[in-house]
Amino acid sequence: MTWKCVTALLIASLLTPSLSLNADDPITRAIDYLKTKPANPWTTMALIAAGETNVSTDHLKIVDTNSAITIEAPMLAIAASGNDPHTFTGEDLVAKLKNFHKDGQLGDPTLLNDDIFGILALSAAGEDHTDPVIQDSKTTILNAQYHDGSWGDTNTTAAAIQALIEAGVAPAEEPVTTALVWLKSTQNGDGGFPYFWPRNPYTDEPDSSDSSSSAWVAYAIRKAGQDPTSTAWEKNGIDILDAIRGLQQPSGYFAHSSTFTDETSFTPISTAYAVIALADKNLPVAYFTPSPPSQEEETTVSYRIEGSQGLICGGTATLSAQLRTALNIIHAAASVCGFTYEITQTSLGPYLKTINNDTAEGTKGWLYRVNGVLLNVGAADYLLKGRDEVWWHFGIFGEEQSVELSANVLPVPGGDREGPPTISFTVEPATLQFGDVAVGTQTTRELVLRNTGNTGISLTSTVHGDALFTDHLELNEAGWRDFSTGLSSTAQQSVRASLRVPSQIAAGQKTGMLIFWARAH
Repeated sequence: MTWKCVTALLIASLLTPSLSLNADDPITRAIDYLKTKPANPWTTMALIAAGETNVSTDHLKIVDTNSAITIEAPMLAIAASGNDPHTFTGEDLVAKLKNFHKDGQLGDPTLLNDDIFGILALSAAGEDHTDPVIQDSKTTILNAQYHDGSWGDTNTTAAAIQALIEAGVAPAEEPVTTALVWLKSTQNGDGGFPYFWPRNPYTDEPDSSDSSSSAWVAYAIRKAGQDPTSTAWEKNGIDILDAIRGLQQPSGYFAHSSTFTDETSFTPISTAYAVIALADKNLPVAYFTPSPPSQEEETTVSYRIEGSQGLICGGTATLSAQLRTALNIIHAAASVCGFTYEITQTSLGPYLKTINNDTAEGTKGWLYRVNGVLLNVGAADYLLKGRDEVWWHFGIFGEEQSVELSANVLPVPGGDREGPPTISFTVEPATLQFGDVAVGTQTTRELVLRNTGNTGISLTSTVHGDALFTDHLELNEAGWRDFSTGLSSTAQQSVRASLRVPSQIAAGQKTGMLIFWARAH
């Protein structure tokens, strides 16, 4: 077994009851096929839609957060598995996705799919349809609708219908009804649906029905409250689901079309699409619903406030009408620890300017993180949830260096050594693999921290992910919570990272994230 340092194995809490299937059932044969293939978000959603239990979610622990579109399908799968997209990867994927909201749309302004799947992903994560990001994406989608009611092709049209309904557009409203009329007009004589209509622009011939397009149209019909097997959605007595079943091959996968039956690298995904449709699902497959917390878990948050000279205040507080936001933490903590502070009003809202002698100026200021994530929303706008961990600290914006233990380290850019103080450092290696580790043993790896800035820095650490790492990772023979070291400008230092594996740890791949934080001396 391999223990990878970054993201954790969490057992999925499935939301779908088992379907009554048999060995000859199309879904059963498709599931048997998918289990032989590498997991991805769509195959995971298909397994869950079909009622499979103990579905592995290891592959969802590392998500490419460099664009909106790469975050969205993993969020849908994480939510479908019963896990929280806010916390499952050690990063708040909801906040990460919302960071791509700009100028009234989400993600790449040349793409529509990231707005469509952004609505579906945020809804799956439990965000209300009135959220500004969802509403702006809805407007973007509506503005892109063609006069004929479509969004250019059947797949995008079917996905847009689902997103609009999630965003609060009623199925009886014109954007949805005209889109459904257009979809009906594209149905082929075999009951299935093509991607292009009325002709394939590459062949100048009518496009054949394909399993993926038929599945997506079935989702949209079901999302709109209609039955894709009803006579209204038949052609020549054949309904959409019959058309999809007709494309299943002996080995269990669903072929692209009757004219292209070979298996390709995309076949597992198209098969997953078909399974979701045949399992009577649409998108999102399921929504994340938190388990009812204990009263203490539901109402308690923890906080830590650190200034340039060290810890100012730390503790726990109970959520109330007076303690609702990350900024309210400052008021609550001041009454406990007796520090002074100043909050000013700006065009962007309330802004924490000063605590004690640390006053925001230039690139220095008061930053806050929730559960280790630096959020791109004002502290007065972040609504606290039970068990949140809030960290306020005074430093230079951009001073943080994160190490994802199976990813490349992204160093904070340094500045001119002859200019003002700059904080920049690197951590090597970029990937920390502990390899095969037997229970009841300990293994050690070495990290090298290098100060590449022009000022001395103090470093602390935190760990997120599987309990194996949060409870048993040591740095320099002490728990990571106690790690602290200083580096003068241009200096470097070796750090011993030791992992103790207790006998009660279950076998399997474990992942997590180690983050180092730097502060100028």
